[in-house]
Amino acid sequence: MIFVWLTGISPTFNRFLWKKWYNFLALHDPERLLSSMNYGFLPVGNGAESGKSPVDVVPQLELYEYVISDADINGKVVIEVGAGRGGGALYLSEKYNPLLYIGLDLAKNASVDCASLKQNSNLTFVAGDALQIPLKKHVADVLINIESSHCYSSIETFIEEVACVLKPGGYFCYCDLMPVSQVAMMKSQLASHDMHVLRAKDVTCNIMASLNRISDRNTDMIRKKVPWYLKRSFSDFAGIQHTGVYNLFESGKLVYYFFLAKRL
Repeated sequence: MIFVWLTGISPTFNRFLWKKWYNFLALHDPERLLSSMNYGFLPVGNGAESGKSPVDVVPQLELYEYVISDADINGKVVIEVGAGRGGGALYLSEKYNPLLYIGLDLAKNASVDCASLKQNSNLTFVAGDALQIPLKKHVADVLINIESSHCYSSIETFIEEVACVLKPGGYFCYCDLMPVSQVAMMKSQLASHDMHVLRAKDVTCNIMASLNRISDRNTDMIRKKVPWYLKRSFSDFAGIQHTGVYNLFESGKLVYYFFLAKRL
């Protein structure tokens, strides 16, 4: 629970720590084993919402598929805020052919790292702050934010920025982990910034199914690559089974929510 405790000290310290954390990951994974650093998504039960079976999917990319499933990005201007190391941006820009895909991330090393994988003419990466998005007003048809907002010192400021950057009629595709109490607050803040919530869904069970799938792989990676004094914190961060974040999901104190909202 060390990492969970540290990120809860204050919003400003939280933002500082996450930025350092992602820069550290970018510098210590030259093989790009963590090009998509989200917890992943797997369909579960009879009501599985993905057409793919769990053996066919890469969980981290399946989360991208799920989040944009009701927002057509073909031929559109797409901004991903919190693009991390760019694996998801590269995947979506290749598969769905948006007019332009801009990946933005606060961690400078992540943005530089992304530039090394850029292969598509419609894909670009920039370093920038989610709380001060360095783009023109009403430029985006779709704004994607995947498992990144827990790093921000102010969710409300972020939503203000989203509303500013999206075109009227544009879509906000969002998912992240959050305390149960934050779900109602998210709905309220989206509505107060002229965004109509089309879908809101608790997908914690899908996220935990993915964490169960990738736990052994992540544990092995941490064992091989992470200094001994950081192993426990990294295990918390990675959602390894029976560590901090995973236990909070299991207890119901932390949930993982998906929102799709339309800019009015």
